[in-house]
Amino acid sequence: MNLLTNGIRAFPVVSLGITIFMIYILVKNEKNFEFKGGTDKDKAFRTSARGTLVSLLSALVLTGVSILMTSQGVNQRLILNNFGFIFAPIVGYLLDQTVGTDQGWSKVVKGDLKQVIEHMFGSLATGECLRYILTIFIDMFISSPFQDMINFQAIQSGILDTLMSTGSWYDSLLVNNFPSIMQAVVGILTFQAYTNQTRFNWAYSSSKGSTERIPNGVILLSTALAGVFYLTSSNLLHIVNPDIFNFNMNSRLGYTLFTFGLLFLLVQNNKMDPDDDDSKRNKKKTLIGVGLFMALFMYGVVIPFTSASP
Repeated sequence: MNLLTNGIRAFPVVSLGITIFMIYILVKNEKNFEFKGGTDKDKAFRTSARGTLVSLLSALVLTGVSILMTSQGVNQRLILNNFGFIFAPIVGYLLDQTVGTDQGWSKVVKGDLKQVIEHMFGSLATGECLRYILTIFIDMFISSPFQDMINFQAIQSGILDTLMSTGSWYDSLLVNNFPSIMQAVVGILTFQAYTNQTRFNWAYSSSKGSTERIPNGVILLSTALAGVFYLTSSNLLHIVNPDIFNFNMNSRLGYTLFTFGLLFLLVQNNKMDPDDDDSKRNKKKTLIGVGLFMALFMYGVVIPFTSASP
């Protein structure tokens, strides 16, 4: 018990230290900020490095927002689903498109704000973004039950009660934000297990023509199975402890139906595979992208804050 509680205490501090160190290493290497020339290997390396950098920086900011939400009495379900699983990945996608890619980073370096905005928000109105959104829900369907079981075990074992009983402000902060902390832990585990692969080896346009690209049939079947698992797994913990795990089945059913509808849209419009339209940007796409981002901001940030109970 002491080992587990001390491990929980140490995790945020160690993670913060590793994150700051990695940011320092990435910023120090000037080659990471080039956007012209080089071999395919050089391009892949600097793109990956900038993508990692913005992911680390955004993780710090988004974690701060998550802690703020908890302190304001926002329901944990809204923090994990609306903000953590839906809005935060979209922010990551926009940063990937703007800073990670050579095309986007070149516009940032030139300081052309109009082109930066057009490229960033225009990327939301593409088939690539729709495929990316699908990978978000695949991750949600698998990770959410995983996190629920971790939270259940933590409550049942008494670890959280032990931390809360110390009277320490730090321990109280950990307990109140424990679901968000576990979301970060699970996110790290699933990133290399499947999330990174489904995005870079299927969703993104860079996977076009790659021999390592995941077949569309695998994605279709995986989404269907993960969706059913997401729906049925919630009842297990609810039966064991209905007072603590009171799931909103309507919400879960809504997410699943939306995802199946997205699958239908992708298949019917031949957007399961990358095409030339993914790289095109125009005023219409920018306006659509801005509208979509505002809708996601309302869903992921505004709604949770307005529904908070002190």
